[in-house]
Order: sequence, then structure tokens, then C-alpha cells
Amino acid sequence: MVTFHDARRFVDDVLAEPGCSRVTDVLVVRDGDVLADHSTTGGAPRDLFSLTKTVLAVLVGFAVRDGLLDLDVPVARYTGLDGTGDQTLRHLLTMTRGAEVDGPFDLDLVAVTEPHWAAAFARSPQVAAPGERFVYDNGASQLVAEALHRTAPGGLQAFATRHLFSRLGAPDPRWMTDPAGVPSGPAHLRLPAVALARLGELLLDEGDEWVRAMRTPTSAGGPPEGRPYGIGLWLEPDGAFFGAGWAGQLLWCRPSDRLVVVTLADPVFDYGPPPSDRMPTGWVAPLELLRRPRRAAAAGSSARPR
Repeated sequence: MVTFHDARRFVDDVLAEPGCSRVTDVLVVRDGDVLADHSTTGGAPRDLFSLTKTVLAVLVGFAVRDGLLDLDVPVARYTGLDGTGDQTLRHLLTMTRGAEVDGPFDLDLVAVTEPHWAAAFARSPQVAAPGERFVYDNGASQLVAEALHRTAPGGLQAFATRHLFSRLGAPDPRWMTDPAGVPSGPAHLRLPAVALARLGELLLDEGDEWVRAMRTPTSAGGPPEGRPYGIGLWLEPDGAFFGAGWAGQLLWCRPSDRLVVVTLADPVFDYGPPPSDRMPTGWVAPLELLRRPRRAAAAGSSARPR
């Protein structure tokens, strides 16, 4: 079982690692008790980058429960956008929609050239049958956000505040929108570390049907994390699971001892064009430090997604 001293050593490891120099927050919680809490900013919200996808997946669960969304009907029924064919919300959430994700359909380019991001991603050519294979896909998350924004009363952010953000103690967080006013699904929701820790505790709830679905493998996954993928979560061999974002944003949870680890960083990212940031050359994700053998032994257990 992780102790206060184990948690403190992890914080010290992160602070001593030059590749983690942009990390601002490290929070370790076990079964609701704070073991370590380091912040250089007083716990200010940070851009979650791709960790936004995990939050979005949680919100879809509320929408499914409320009867607003069905995972297995074509997503075009909810978005009203042409081009997605037989792609369903399940395909989008598991990153198996089979569409092109590079070139003109890269998020960094779409974000600075397109007035309606989901419409641009809906035009992405089909390169594999939906459900056939996993490919990390920012566009899929924007289509999910579009579907939820159009179906939820008051829009996506209002829905998120009612169902989740208020529970996390962050009732009105900043969330980047596209020029059409739709919140960004793949990235750019801003939350503080303490709100993420509370989210982690919700994801440890074994009795919640949607949480179980999120934590169940849907594919062997692939880059950037190289782990099996569920719904909005990457799955570790020892039963732990995590959501992650570029620059070192991390929500890592282990059910066996109800451990939650949160790290946040400030890369000073700007879309430009061209995109720019202040990440150190050869930056290191805190997740790598968490997985190091010494840290895993102490815990009693075994690159850039925007």
C-alpha cells in the first residue's frame, strides 16, 4: 500500500526531473485521504489537453443514462453532419471510426483554419471500416462533443455543469470552443488538480455501469500510450487505468488501494499558427516516473496527444 512517504518521494522525483520542469501540480490521494499535494500556482486550473477526452467520455455516460444518446446508432443522427456514414458514437468513443486523422484533419490545423471543427472532421475520408482498428483520433472526440452539444438541453457546457462540474467543485470552468460555439472535445478544458482527483474517485466506483464500460478493454490500443483502450481511458496490466494529455497531464487510478494520482503542467501552448510551446527538449511525462520499478515496488505493484 502506498504511504505518505511513497507519495512524497514521487513528488520529489517529479520535481527533480529536468524533463518535468513545466509540471505545476502533483496530487496523490488514497481512499479520499490526501497523501501529497504540491502546487506552484495555488491549485489553479490547467488546460487538460487530451485528458479532456476522459471527461467527455464521463459526460456521455450521463447522456446515455438520461436517454439523450444511443451509442449504436449513426452519429449523424445527432450531429446532422454529412460524411460520417455508419460511424456510431461507440466507434468514436473507442477511436475505431476508421477515418483519416492526419494532414488536413490534424487538430492543430483544423483549429486554426476551420469555422466548424466537427464539420471538418466529418469530411475526413474513410480508410478502414468502422470498428475495424484503433487509431488515436482527435476528430472523433470533436464529433462526440458536437453530438452532445446538440442534444443536451442548454448545450454541452451547461449539461456538464449540471451533471459533473458542480460535483467536482468546478462549476464554471473555462472550455475552449470552436468558432461555431461548440466546446472542444479532444482538448482544452481547464480544471484544477483537486477536481480531477474527485473525478478519479468517481471512476473508482465499481458499481457504476458506465464506469465499468469505460474501464473495459475495447481494443489493444496503440500510440501514443501503448496500452489497451477502453472508453476514454487507457488500461494498465495491474488493473490501474488512466487518462492522459500532452505535456504531462495525468489522471491515474488504481482500484486495488483506491489510489488517485494527478499531475498537471503548464506548457504555455499557443495554436499560432504555427503552434508553439515552452516544453523542455526531451520532456518526460510524470507517468513514466510513476511506472519506474522503484516506484512500482514502493506502491506494491508491478507523446504528445493534444
